[in-house]
Amino acid sequence: MKINNHLFLLFVLFSISNINAQESFFSALKKQENKRYTSYYNIYEDGGKIFASTYHKTHRAMPLEYEGIPTGIQFFDKEKGEDKEKERGKKIEFTSPGSYRLAGYPNTRMLHFVRGNTGIVVIGNYIFELKGVNEDATNFRKIDHMYLANLDNNGKKIKGISKKTAMADNPYKLVRDYLVAMKKIEDEYTLTKSDEADLALMNLAQEAYEKKVQGDFEEFKKIKAEQKRLMSGTIVTLKNTSSEKIWIGSESTHISPDFVLSGSTIEWDCDDDAYIYQKSSSGDFHSKRKVYSANSGCGKTISIN
Repeated sequence: MKINNHLFLLFVLFSISNINAQESFFSALKKQENKRYTSYYNIYEDGGKIFASTYHKTHRAMPLEYEGIPTGIQFFDKEKGEDKEKERGKKIEFTSPGSYRLAGYPNTRMLHFVRGNTGIVVIGNYIFELKGVNEDATNFRKIDHMYLANLDNNGKKIKGISKKTAMADNPYKLVRDYLVAMKKIEDEYTLTKSDEADLALMNLAQEAYEKKVQGDFEEFKKIKAEQKRLMSGTIVTLKNTSSEKIWIGSESTHISPDFVLSGSTIEWDCDDDAYIYQKSSSGDFHSKRKVYSANSGCGKTISIN
C-alpha cells in the first residue's frame, strides 16, 4: 500500500511539473524559428491509433508583432521542387478579419478565431490548426492541420522527430492536456499594468482595422490617436542627470547594459526594474544599484544619477 501511495505521489508531482513547464504560444514558436516544418492534414483516430496525410511542401513559421507585442504567426511555404520559399496567404494575427484573440494573454495558449470556432496552437515541435474550438479555448473537435518541425534550416531531417513519433504522441490528447494546463495558468495569473496596456492597444488596433475596412476614416484617426496616448503609459523615460556616462540594465542582464550619456535619456519598460552597473577596467559589469522600481513611473520621466 505504501508503495502504491508513493507511486501516486510521484505521478501527481510529475503531472504538476509538466503543467508548470508548459510554454506559451509565442515562446514555443520563437524556439523553432530556425527550423522547417513538414505539414500533415486530415489527422484522425482509428482503432486507437492516430493517422495523417502528408503535404509535399515545407514551411517556416515566424511570430508577428504589433508595437513590440507578439500578436500572430506568418507562414512561408516551399513546394516540392521549388528553389525558394514564398509567402503564401498564411498570415494570421489579431487584426485579421474575423476577430482573432490571444487566448490566455500574456501566457497565450491559442490564437483563437472566435467567429469561426477555429484556432492555432504551438506546442514544442508542433503547430496545430484546430476546428470546433469551444468558447474558452480549452477544447476542440478536430485537428485540421499539423506542422512538425522535423527539418533544420537547410531542410535536412532532424533525428528523432518524425511522423511516426508525432502519431505516437497522440496529438489529440497532447493538445487537450496542454489547453487545460494553460487555462489553469491563466486563471492563476494576475495581469500587470503593462499587460493591461498591451491588451488595450491590441483591442484598439482591432477596432481601428475594422473602421478602416468599413471606410470610417474619421473614427479610424480618433482610434489611432488613442493608441498613441495609451502607448505612452507602457514606458518610463530614464534621464541621466549625472556628469558622467552610465550603464543601465535589468537585474537579469547577461550582456552589456545600455550606456546613457550625461544629459541623455533611455526609454525603459515601465514594469521592469532598472539598475546602474559599474564597469571594471577589464570590461566586466558589476555592483549593480537599483535606480527604478517596476511600475513606479509609467509614462513619466525619472532622473537618475
